[in-house]
Amino acid sequence: MLCSTTSILTSVDGFVKLSVEILFKVSYNRDQEDNAVDETQTFGKLIRQARKDRGYSQRELAGLLGVDFTYLSKLENDRADYAPKEEVIRGLARNLGIDEEELIFLAGRIPHHYENFLKQNNREITALFRRLQENPNFAKQVFDAASGKDQ
Repeated sequence: MLCSTTSILTSVDGFVKLSVEILFKVSYNRDQEDNAVDETQTFGKLIRQARKDRGYSQRELAGLLGVDFTYLSKLENDRADYAPKEEVIRGLARNLGIDEEELIFLAGRIPHHYENFLKQNNREITALFRRLQENPNFAKQVFDAASGKDQ
């Protein structure tokens, strides 16, 4: 259960953080038939497995990204002191064959091009997220419509 939205929504930044959390929980809480991501999947676990699947060492991948391999190790172990910059996340996604936006959400960030929309529509989106979370059937209808699956 998420904490009270009224306490979090006292600032725009709080709203964006709440939106990321809810978007992540809602978008990855799909039925198995929809190829849901394992809810225990973390940013670090995903990039480590993808790196190994692609045959990169940490040093090789870090070199491609322009970061130190020790930083990449911290990311893979979910021990970084802060979420990586969007450019690093996008570089990881490109080099590892992972969807960029999904990786950005998994890192706890929100893509820049969504931030203004979320800020401008915070009341409506908050109500939508609440309804999505409370009503799995409605959530499935919304996800099906968004992915182009007409009923």
